[in-house]
Amino acid sequence: MLIDHIEGFVGISDGPSAGSLPPTRGRTALAAGGILPLPPRDGLAPRVCPGWTESDAVGRAADRRGRRRVWSRRGCFGPLGGFTLVELLVVIAIIGVLVALLLPAIQAAREAARRSQCLNNVRQVLLACHNYESAQQALPQGGVDVGWCDPMHPWFGGGQQSFVLNQSGMLRLLPYLEQSALYSQVKLEEAVANGPESFNYNNNRAPLKGNPVTNGNAQLMTTVIPTFLCPSDDAPSQMPEDEGAYCRPSPNIVSGGLTSYDFSVSYYDYYYCNWLESGQDPPDRTYMFGLRGTVKSGRVTDGMSNTVMVAETTRSVSNGCPLAWGYRGSAMTGVDVGHNWPTRQINDWYWAVPKAQVAIGKLSTWGTAGSLHPGGTHYGLGDASVRFVNESIDTTVSRRLASIAEGLSANIP
Repeated sequence: MLIDHIEGFVGISDGPSAGSLPPTRGRTALAAGGILPLPPRDGLAPRVCPGWTESDAVGRAADRRGRRRVWSRRGCFGPLGGFTLVELLVVIAIIGVLVALLLPAIQAAREAARRSQCLNNVRQVLLACHNYESAQQALPQGGVDVGWCDPMHPWFGGGQQSFVLNQSGMLRLLPYLEQSALYSQVKLEEAVANGPESFNYNNNRAPLKGNPVTNGNAQLMTTVIPTFLCPSDDAPSQMPEDEGAYCRPSPNIVSGGLTSYDFSVSYYDYYYCNWLESGQDPPDRTYMFGLRGTVKSGRVTDGMSNTVMVAETTRSVSNGCPLAWGYRGSAMTGVDVGHNWPTRQINDWYWAVPKAQVAIGKLSTWGTAGSLHPGGTHYGLGDASVRFVNESIDTTVSRRLASIAEGLSANIP
């Protein structure tokens, strides 16, 4: 027996004796214990598969595993067969190690992309603030005619309002954020949210101007604006239904559109309503924005590059309300980066009510700065630059970054 080879076919068959082969085919007779030459190819000398015997050529086992060898014009091939169990387990283990090494790198790359997008969002808000100031000769108010302020309070300041609008100053930035279509639908001369009362009983007795439900403003406040959302925060983009009544645009319309970024506003505005203009504000508490108070860049004597204009926060909090972009409530006045919070300035996840707990991604209370980015959050400065600030920043440094005219500027470490 000898190999009968046809182009594209490999096999074994019975054929004529070795002596009957035409000499031009370049084949040799096989001898026991000899080697098997391959057919010539393109006039070249025959190729030989070393170690092949006559028994290999007729399909008998020549190796220890008993698996047959095959050959063709294209070359020699080893024994046919599958993986052993040990080989399969080794391959699986190698794949597992590679996945374990690559997965953190992939996750880090995705977070870097999300963080870059978040930084760009903050910068867009900063530029919108500057464009607004160029058009209106002042920065927008932190809040416009909010409904929980008592005009008779000795620290109210800024004059008595005659009606309630409950508008956020962020609403006035829409034309500068490519949201002119939405902005044109809002009736700015009327209220956008009901919430005329607050938990501090310091309520304004002025009437609500218009009905935010019937005039359509409350429904517009439910709009989700991507520029206002940090992609790393997986919390809802609208106000959850279980939040307090003072968090909603109206009792029946509960899903106000949320924001991950807001103005730098003193925490005490929830009580004094116009802390910026009250005359009671110490220098280290005079911020870039205030409820019913406006600031011009020239008033920021500590330097625009040393003062926070916009800060990042999370869309979920343990106490109070997450921030909406279009309307204000007494527990949603802005972000205070200079307040002495319970544990730290940034990413304060600890809350003690009803029991001590640490919930990563859920800030302890409203008005605090934080994010789902590992290790810190974004501060947008008055010169339109954005800095990622470490969560371990010193309280004194953070307070000086918040104030506009303390006379003690600070640099972000």
